[in-house]
Amino acid sequence: MFVYTKEKELHKFLVDNFDKHFDFSYINSEVVTPAGRIDILGEDENNVYVVEIKRDEVNEFTIMQLVSYLPHIKKMYPNKNVIGIATAPKVDKKLSLFELPDGVLVKLLKGVMCDESKITKRNHLRSRKMLSNAVKNELYDKLKELSDETKVPMSKLLDEAIEDLLKKRG
Repeated sequence: MFVYTKEKELHKFLVDNFDKHFDFSYINSEVVTPAGRIDILGEDENNVYVVEIKRDEVNEFTIMQLVSYLPHIKKMYPNKNVIGIATAPKVDKKLSLFELPDGVLVKLLKGVMCDESKITKRNHLRSRKMLSNAVKNELYDKLKELSDETKVPMSKLLDEAIEDLLKKRG
């Protein structure tokens, strides 16, 4: 059993033992995209894999983060399928594995354990609330395109749109 406290320790362990945890080839780590830094990039004959590692658990925030990377990797590898993999020793009980976005998988890590007694929990979204809803495909595509063009995160564009809607509706 590999025991760690920091995500970077888990990351190094996974890279050093890549073949024991993944059934595709390692390409690189810490790949920088306009959406952020990808933990691990891998590939096989037909697919490119974007791996997002979490120290403690996969949650909705993890999935949102992972999804934001996929279009950028698709541009880099236009002839391959792009698959996102969120990985950690546990999954948040509130996350529905049946409602994951297309092209996104969750992989539980076996043989590793986060020593939570030595870490303090942080709230990733202190000033924000998760919003899960469905919008028309064409609206989502236009929002994503605007985000990519302006380099403004989709969450910030949604803030602006909601503020405008609230002003309009009084």
